[in-house]
Amino acid sequence: MENARILKRKLWLFAVIIIFVIYTFSLYTKHTKGKNADNKVKVQAHDSPSAKIVNTETKLSVSQKVEGRNTEPVRKVMLAVAPSWICNEGRLGNKMYMTASTYVAAMRLNATFVSAANGCEWPKIFAELFTAFSSSVKLLPTSELNKWTLVKEKAFTEFEPILSHNGHNIIVDGFRQTWKYFDKDHEITALRQLFTFTEKYELSSRQTLDRIHSLFPNIHQPIFVGVHIRKGDLTKPGPAKFGYQAADIRFYQSAMRRMTSVLNTSSSIIFVAGSDSLVEAKQLFSNLSKTYNIAWLSGSAYEDFAALSKCNHTIISGGTYGFWAAWMANGKTIYFSQFARAGSQFEQEYNKQNFFLPSWTPVAWN
Repeated sequence: MENARILKRKLWLFAVIIIFVIYTFSLYTKHTKGKNADNKVKVQAHDSPSAKIVNTETKLSVSQKVEGRNTEPVRKVMLAVAPSWICNEGRLGNKMYMTASTYVAAMRLNATFVSAANGCEWPKIFAELFTAFSSSVKLLPTSELNKWTLVKEKAFTEFEPILSHNGHNIIVDGFRQTWKYFDKDHEITALRQLFTFTEKYELSSRQTLDRIHSLFPNIHQPIFVGVHIRKGDLTKPGPAKFGYQAADIRFYQSAMRRMTSVLNTSSSIIFVAGSDSLVEAKQLFSNLSKTYNIAWLSGSAYEDFAALSKCNHTIISGGTYGFWAAWMANGKTIYFSQFARAGSQFEQEYNKQNFFLPSWTPVAWN
């Protein structure tokens, strides 16, 4: 009996110990879980900004890549006059037309105008004449330009838009002899900057006009009227047969009379005359010298061109040299309206309304 009671007490004590252990273990487990939960919350609270920073950095990295792609210099299409045309036998006026049409086409296409660096004398001549060709215009070898897409001309005085060719670089051929290639005010302004003379020709033109003014000391405020007399090549059998017609004295008499009337003065006008056939031109004007103040240019073709371009107004007999001298002078212009002989092949191909500016005045010799 006594043994049974002792065993019962032992079982009861063992049960109490078991219950205590279980209770203690449960308390410990609950405490540990709570601590871990707190730590987890703290870690999340600390790590969350880091996660955002990492994500932000990742986003910034992508953004930077996008911005980098967008801000990289976009390769612009380039346009140039075809080397075979800039280096052919044409003279200054022809080269200026080719250059002007291509330059403005580049503007319209948001492309870059470039020019041949070699292959003939014209790159050197342009660099000597105009500041842009020795400073801002990019020059490339003709061997590279000749690999580009060629855009051809159909008719030399007809306007044919120079269009893009799927992002390909373009070389432009043809004479392109119409003002419609550069008829917007901002295009004209850009061309005048492109064709700004170098200091050499700015100086020579000023000196020439000062020298001419000194020949007429009684004129205090001269009005210079440039007169271009084209004779030489037009009298040759080939051009004459094709239909070129050289103006004779009747045109110059009419034109000088008209200019005097338009300007409403004769005493202040000095006619600055230049020609490709100086001896013949002086003979042609021998009687006119008795009526008008006439002085003769005797420099190179480029020096005379610069001087004519600095005159206030212009009288031209036809052709591209005269056109550009008048265009650059930017005053009143009278031109020979019968430059193409009636019924000739030249007349059929020549659109004088496209060639001469609408604001210029046509004068015939009859």
